[in-house]
Amino acid sequence: MNEIRLFTALSQKIFHDLINPASAALNGLELLHSSINNNDREIIDNDILDLLQKSIEKITAQIKFYRFLYADPNNDKEKEIQKSYIEDLIDDYSKFLKLEISLESDHILIRKDHAQVFLNLIIVFIQLFPLGAQVNYQSKDKERFFIRAKPISGKINSEIFEDLKLTKIEEIKNIQVEYTQRLLKEINICYEINLLTNNEVIITQI
Repeated sequence: MNEIRLFTALSQKIFHDLINPASAALNGLELLHSSINNNDREIIDNDILDLLQKSIEKITAQIKFYRFLYADPNNDKEKEIQKSYIEDLIDDYSKFLKLEISLESDHILIRKDHAQVFLNLIIVFIQLFPLGAQVNYQSKDKERFFIRAKPISGKINSEIFEDLKLTKIEEIKNIQVEYTQRLLKEINICYEINLLTNNEVIITQI
């Protein structure tokens, strides 16, 4: 078993064990909200309930997001996936980020391996653009993707960008960039990356 498959097998078990109690906690809190009558609401701090709600929603969104992006890329059961499913994962996760993310495709289905690469790059972009960015993914023919990421403030983490340009995995310092590069190698996808004068990053599959 290679490194990618070992990692995905272990991570899927962990995420499976975490998602059940997180979902149960979210459902329990929603039931609590619906069962509280008006008299009880006067003695319950709504701010505390709202904080609990947001915290549980965040951890649930994170687990679902990570479970998909760290799934086995060699699983032959699904080669394509609903675009709407990926959009929901991104929307739920990005509520808590400084990234504005959009996904454009002419098809209702997109390649699962492309989606995994994009979600992994979103994790990289969180570190690449510490003050936030506008991120756009485009896939017109299902065979190639194009990603444009424009920093909101113009600021970029130069160390992360240098890691993204490296072709030798053993030279990469950032663990998320290393995983993304190993994923790309595993699914045989190559890309070129360019940095424009305004620190806008362009990633094109080749």
